[in-house]
Amino acid sequence: MNQLAVRNIDETIRVGEILAKSGFFDDVRSVSQAVAKIIAGTELGFPPMASMTGIYIVKGRVTLSANLLAAAVKQSTKYDYRIKAHTNEVCTIAFCERQDGKLTEIGESAFTVEDAQNAGLSKGDNWEKYPRNMLFARAMSNGAKWFCPDLFGSPIYTPDEFDLDVNEEGEIVEGQVVSPMENHVEDNGIRNGNHEPAIQKNGNSGQWPARPLPPDVLKEAMFRKSVTNPNPVTQELFAKTHAAFSNLNVDDEKRHVVQRYLFGVESSKDMTYGQCQAIVDWIGSVPEQDEEDNTVYVPNADSIAEVSLILAQEVPQHDFVEKIA
Repeated sequence: MNQLAVRNIDETIRVGEILAKSGFFDDVRSVSQAVAKIIAGTELGFPPMASMTGIYIVKGRVTLSANLLAAAVKQSTKYDYRIKAHTNEVCTIAFCERQDGKLTEIGESAFTVEDAQNAGLSKGDNWEKYPRNMLFARAMSNGAKWFCPDLFGSPIYTPDEFDLDVNEEGEIVEGQVVSPMENHVEDNGIRNGNHEPAIQKNGNSGQWPARPLPPDVLKEAMFRKSVTNPNPVTQELFAKTHAAFSNLNVDDEKRHVVQRYLFGVESSKDMTYGQCQAIVDWIGSVPEQDEEDNTVYVPNADSIAEVSLILAQEVPQHDFVEKIA
């Protein structure tokens, strides 16, 4: 099959810019959102177009259309599935794992109309129009969580689990923006096509240029923002810096890589107040309430893409494909 291959970070941003500006993807409002989708798809082995049409970032969570979720399981070298029952009343999927060169069934995931009724789902328009599709989506999503968690690296969802309207293919219907950004800047393209946006100074700190930024441009911008306060970091700001990375699901090893790249030091305790404050402002997590009314912190979509770009450049063998969000 002929696929567009994105071979490096520069190409990822360029492809994201092209696809974002095409206007064909209703849920994408910036280059950073397109890049985040492409990176998420790359982690699962999908080319850019498949990622743009079948992957959504909903409340900071990677969400796949049911068809793309099924494709991820099918193309895996470790897992597979087969449908044992698929009617308007029930869908049952058997999940298999390759063990000693043979496919062995490791469990079943079934979802019924009764399950939908108990969950208060069956009254929706899609459940009336496409009951078989909706049953398949829920059975596939549950089974992927239960039996293939290592394939995705973190909990995976389908759009209907967030009460978003989907079509018969399990894709979000046009008109729903599912990954809004706080303080969104309309001009999010990389200017002049050469990744050299102008950084205007505001006092001693630099204003953010168009994002997401390539690592070298981000490094310059962070330096300009960090020179505002050369004093030692406080314990409170030290904790905030760690919390910001934690909201990105970045472990200490990757945090050290990012900090070393940006400022030449690994430990937050060795950074200045201005450097730590620049990181907290950069990641920009905002509080939201989850389904259980707990407060969760959702990072800025630009910083998700930018951290991925740094790790892709700095970590050998593209270890960045492990999920960070």
